[in-house]
Amino acid sequence: RAQPGARGGLGLDALEQRHQRLAHLGARRAGGDQQPGLAHGARDDVPERLDRFFYYTRTEAGGQYPIMCRRGVSSSAPEEIVLDQNPLAEGHAYFRVGMMQVSPDHGFLAYTVDTSGAEDFTVFVKDLTTGELLPERLTRASHRVAWANDSRTLFYTVLDPSRRPWQLYRHRLGSGQASDVLVYCEPDASFYLDI
Repeated sequence: RAQPGARGGLGLDALEQRHQRLAHLGARRAGGDQQPGLAHGARDDVPERLDRFFYYTRTEAGGQYPIMCRRGVSSSAPEEIVLDQNPLAEGHAYFRVGMMQVSPDHGFLAYTVDTSGAEDFTVFVKDLTTGELLPERLTRASHRVAWANDSRTLFYTVLDPSRRPWQLYRHRLGSGQASDVLVYCEPDASFYLDI
């Protein structure tokens, strides 16, 4: 939907936004003045049930970024790491995950990454069955993504030269970005396009 005025939120749920802020503050503070959970050991948040999984984020001692995890609803189900941002951030002076979105069938994770600080995101897709990244690298994107119900189609917005999300594209897993279909374009510069 097009939204007048502001871009809206960061594209993260409230829990993830809190983790991002704590990681940012923890990285900037010196010595023992870091946030609890970042400097003094692991921290888990309350899991959120989504179909057959409980999803949650946690941090570990010494880590600056959250780790997205899931467990099956059975009490004996092992933890699966969906996305650990700490190794992804290594070697980057700036690193931010804009949004993480699990596909409806829980088989894939789409996430957006900005390593420049210019809010110029790249969309990545991880196969949650194998743990491998798919070859998809959707560039010039904003921070927002959304899955179609088939769990093989992804929607994302791209930025115009003034950094405004203005075009909505449909991407089919396994195809190149050049073949993505333009679904909608918002030509009015007083509106931001959001999904």
